[in-house]
Amino acid sequence: TDADNASAEAFRSGRMCIVSGNGASTGAIFAPMLTPVGCAGVLAVEVRNGAEQREDLRAALTILAAQVSTLMGFSVLAQTMTA
Repeated sequence: TDADNASAEAFRSGRMCIVSGNGASTGAIFAPMLTPVGCAGVLAVEVRNGAEQREDLRAALTILAAQVSTLMGFSVLAQTMTA
């Protein structure tokens, strides 16, 4: 369900979500791509060896999501204005 879905939570809340991994499974970081009219999507990265806990990786993903959202923002804004 969406209630247990980190990607959906990042989209709805507009906040980064982290899924912790362990020795047998990978972890993940979900960063929302925010535009002037709201969230346009989520950038998800799967990582190994506990890298989802690294602040530098989270910061880099936040920057990347922000950069990508600038490309998507114009499309979403144009669709909103013409609707």
